[in-house]
Amino acid sequence: MGVAAGCISLTHKVFPARIHLEHWIRYRIDLPPGPPAEPAVRLQLVTPEIIDLLRRHPDHDANQLKSGFKFWELGLGTGYVWMGDQGPLCIQWLLSIADNPRLGALREWAAMYEPLPAGVGRVENLYAFSTARGKGIATRFEYALYAEAWRLGLGRLLTHIHEANGAAHAWAERTGWRRYGTVLRYGFDLPGLRAHAIFVHVGDPQHTGAEPAQPALVP
Repeated sequence: MGVAAGCISLTHKVFPARIHLEHWIRYRIDLPPGPPAEPAVRLQLVTPEIIDLLRRHPDHDANQLKSGFKFWELGLGTGYVWMGDQGPLCIQWLLSIADNPRLGALREWAAMYEPLPAGVGRVENLYAFSTARGKGIATRFEYALYAEAWRLGLGRLLTHIHEANGAAHAWAERTGWRRYGTVLRYGFDLPGLRAHAIFVHVGDPQHTGAEPAQPALVP
């Protein structure tokens, strides 16, 4: 696997216009026993009515919301939303081992998500609405989600953030997340290969128990 990953990287360097590379940083957090939840933050499960409301929201074209709509359509994960008096404040999706059989529905993006073991969850598409009023909405929401994940029997959460999103990296490290590797996505601008991608999951060599590189070709 390491040799294959090296060959892919070398080919990208030789043909950068034909082989595109994107980076995401992998993060994880080990939840403390019974993490506290702020009483003022009340999470609700996403329902068809809430999805309809969000599709009509001024932010409906935001990337995280559109990705969350896709999760909803595919039956992936459980959506949690914090609703205020004036509308939605924050939303995020939580995946668990129960979602492993449905990851293939993501098609060309399926290999972005490693199957989860028991007791480990994945959070995706955190979004604080532009219409929300108040400071630290995303942080307050996230601590409430930690508590909900613990209640569901999860002791660790995973996520990933695009390399270019500096603000999100700073926020993640302030709220307890720790880097443990990267995900590399190689896309091809070549006849017959444009519908394919290779994902390489790389563990941080400085992290104990880091995973080896794992190339995966997805049609």
